[in-house]
Amino acid sequence: VASMPDLLQLDRRRIRTVFERRFSDDRMARDYVAAYSRLTNGVEESRAS
Repeated sequence: VASMPDLLQLDRRRIRTVFERRFSDDRMARDYVAAYSRLTNGVEESRAS
């Protein structure tokens, strides 16, 4: 409750912009594909050993 005045000073528009950039469907899909690729490449390398 004591920090409520600080919260009111936050720039909601800036927060929204950053959120949309970090969590857009395109960004999340690209990150998912990259993570999946790293995982599957690791599997292929393990099988080759």
